[in-house]
Order: sequence, then structure tokens, then C-alpha cells
Amino acid sequence: MNSAELDGQKSRSNLYRIPSQARIMGVCAGIAHYFGISTLIVRVIAIICLISFPVAALIAYFLAGFLLDVMPEHLFETQEEETFWQGVRTDPAATCRSQHHNFRELELRLRKLEAYITSTEFELNRELRNLEG
Repeated sequence: MNSAELDGQKSRSNLYRIPSQARIMGVCAGIAHYFGISTLIVRVIAIICLISFPVAALIAYFLAGFLLDVMPEHLFETQEEETFWQGVRTDPAATCRSQHHNFRELELRLRKLEAYITSTEFELNRELRNLEG
């Protein structure tokens, strides 16, 4: 499945459950992945909630288990893409700053390229290549 098909079906910023990393239904693994934290931390918090509020915790856990979609196998094409989307979920302001910086660098490179292409040096180099070829 390519990314164009995937974009129409699943969002990379949704919360999913991950049965492949599951102890029961994969809810804790999905929450841990969504927030970019250790699964162990989420499981400890779930156990504390289960001890403190057993009925509410069980209902919430099983509701999440039945309502959350299973994480698609190839949701992210690369580890870098997965890290980017975790950053979008956990710290969107930092992600925006990073993307702003990347676009600024691209704009500067494009300006240099435009300046070279519109220069007389480019015209001269093109004419010399035409004479050689």
C-alpha cells in the first residue's frame, strides 16, 4: 500500500492500539507509542488506576480496546517519519519551528540558484557547453 492510499484511510496522528506489543489488547502500547514514552510507564499507570478505581479503569480500558483501531502495519515508511509524527503529537510548536527553519534554508538555496541562473555567468557557461558539444 503506498502513502497516497494510506492517507485516505489512516491518519498518522491518530491514537491506535498495537496488538503486536500487547499484554491484553495493546491499548497501553498504543498510548505509549502515541506519546513517545515507555510502555512500562503506561502499564504502571494503568495498574495504579486499576487498583485505585477498578471498575472505571476496567471499563475505560476495554472501551479503548474495542473503540481504537489497530495500528496499520506500514503506517510510517521510515523511522524518521515516525519520529516526526511523534513530535507533531507531543510538541507541535517545536515541530513547527523545525519545519520553519528547514523551509528557510530551502528558500535561501533557491534564491542562490535563481541568482546563478539569471546571471551572465550562467549564460556564458551554457554557451561554452553548447560550443563543446
